[in-house]
Amino acid sequence: MYNNNIKKLKIDLNKKITEYFEPFKEKREYFLNNSKEVKEIMEFGKNKAKLKAQIKLNEVKELIGL
Repeated sequence: MYNNNIKKLKIDLNKKITEYFEPFKEKREYFLNNSKEVKEIMEFGKNKAKLKAQIKLNEVKELIGL
């Protein structure tokens, strides 16, 4: 009886974990099949980060008198 409870617990846990990660799996599959969109998203992020870094760098340069 104890072994049956453990077996059921493991099966239930596996099911819950699989259900929890299903949306992530679907997103991963989507992005693997849409590499152009991934590149566009990454380019957008790169440009956004570059702009913020440039603004911060200009602030620092101004503070130190460059």
